Amino acid sequence: MNDRDIQLASALSTELRAGDTSLLYLVSTKYTNIVRVNLVILKALLDGLKLKGIVITVDRPHQYLSHLLQLHGVGQDNLSFIDAIAAHASDTKPGGAAVEYQHGPFHVEALPEFLRSSNGSNPANANFSEAEFVLIDNVSTMLTYNTLDSLRVFLIRYVEVANSPNRKPVTTVLVMDKDVHAELHRLVSSMSSRVVELSPEMTVRQISDGGAKSKSRSPDILAQPERPDATRDRMSNDGGVI
Repeated sequence: MNDRDIQLASALSTELRAGDTSLLYLVSTKYTNIVRVNLVILKALLDGLKLKGIVITVDRPHQYLSHLLQLHGVGQDNLSFIDAIAAHASDTKPGGAAVEYQHGPFHVEALPEFLRSSNGSNPANANFSEAEFVLIDNVSTMLTYNTLDSLRVFLIRYVEVANSPNRKPVTTVLVMDKDVHAELHRLVSSMSSRVVELSPEMTVRQISDGGAKSKSRSPDILAQPERPDATRDRMSNDGGVI
């Protein structure tokens, strides 16, 4: 990691600090920077905030990210992996153990139930129940194997599981390139607490409230049908640049 990466990790440590409620962050970056951004986010969460968490890999096998973390000196003692792609990938590297999601990258709508499962033989449940953060390495990749409707169901169910009354608050970070699939970006933004947009140079371009936070501020929003031009109005009045 270079000095700019370290500065970004420091900035994200401030933004991603765990609170009293579960929060979902969408981090938008160029596709070519996604792996690098994942490393910086994990440095912020693991080294900066000293949190315990899970990475769910859908883009590359977990060994790839684990190897890069080791190269950059980011400790993994408090990190677990749930791998949804390794069984379908031809290029895997030696690495630490991971829980394998039995459906692979398919049927992502069933993943939240896999996490919540009370089956004592499911080690993912133990990891998730103790997790203070969850990172999904590239949400856009899910569309290669699932429909947009399946991803919508996944997000709804995941938010329900993350906000279960019997678990501690968890910070969830989803990473994607908004230009790869604009409709998916709008969907994830609408369910996120905060949206962090990064520049190609790996600096924070903008941080704004997501749709979930807007709804929490306006309890009757779900009861009010949205005007056709409401989305355009919100976009034109979006927050300032940092």
